[in-house]
Amino acid sequence: DGKKRYKYHDSAFMVDPRDPFMRKWDSVMIALLLYAALVTPFEVAYLDIADYEPLWWINRSQDIYFAFDLLLNFNLIYFDDKTHNYVTDRSRVVSKYLRGFFFIDLMSILPFKALTSLLSSGGGGGSGFKLLRV
Repeated sequence: DGKKRYKYHDSAFMVDPRDPFMRKWDSVMIALLLYAALVTPFEVAYLDIADYEPLWWINRSQDIYFAFDLLLNFNLIYFDDKTHNYVTDRSRVVSKYLRGFFFIDLMSILPFKALTSLLSSGGGGGSGFKLLRV
């Protein structure tokens, strides 16, 4: 079919960052990150979005995409600069991700509005979560 597919024997279902799918995935991710960088600070500071409004749906769609991205990163092989080879062993891929961007990715998908409501109904502390979301 003309598409180049990369196969690895170390671990099943690994994703190659050079695959055309990943180029499309990364393009959408860049657009969503730009949206988040531009809209979220304004939203957190000035808007009180009610559930099921259009902006709420956009935010939930973005959250779902980020959650899939988090899962995808557990399966994304990487290039090792020391060995000059792609690392395809799942345990090494997972270990590198957990030591790298995992915490940041996890923070981006946490339901801050629900956590804020829960903490503020219990006596405060919710504003710290709003600041952390930004």
